[in-house]
Amino acid sequence: KGRRRAGGSVVSSAEEIYTGRTSSSQHSVSKNGSNHSPLESSRPSVLGAADNSTRRMATVASVDLTGFEQFAPHPEQLRQCHHRFLTIVQDTVNAHKGMVDKVLGDRVLCLWNVPRKCARSEYFAVKAALAMAADWVGFTAQPCTSPNHGGSPRFSSADLKIRIGIASSVVTFGNFGSETMKMFTVVGEAVEQAVALQRV
Repeated sequence: KGRRRAGGSVVSSAEEIYTGRTSSSQHSVSKNGSNHSPLESSRPSVLGAADNSTRRMATVASVDLTGFEQFAPHPEQLRQCHHRFLTIVQDTVNAHKGMVDKVLGDRVLCLWNVPRKCARSEYFAVKAALAMAADWVGFTAQPCTSPNHGGSPRFSSADLKIRIGIASSVVTFGNFGSETMKMFTVVGEAVEQAVALQRV
């Protein structure tokens, strides 16, 4: 189980792999961004999962989309932009042996070597970052095709950029939270360092 992407491959979140549970719903994601958001399905509950935490060396990437706020007056264009951003990130990260952990608005946290082990995690994280940047430039070089924009501005790589920070450290990962709300996440220096580098 898991979410399906173009080509029929199955995409699972970090939380799903850690807990062994998957969402019952599946969403088809087309390359042209015409279908639903690849990450729109609700994350599975982990309240029944074990609270064990594990320490391991991990690589974390913080991927941020800058400049898309200018399209706030044009909700359809903003939706298309954000959808394509998430599609590129999720497809690329999964293709490079990583997984998406969290989506925080215009920022995505990606993991390598947790919860699923991945040798040469730094290598795959850097390869994924380069591929994401290339795919995004290709996308923003094309005009927006939605018929509902009127005179809204076209996508431009000068206005819309992906910023990526990558860091590695020993992290603690597992289910964290209160008695009524828990979720899978990682805690460690790599998370803060990746976010700091992404902001440079």
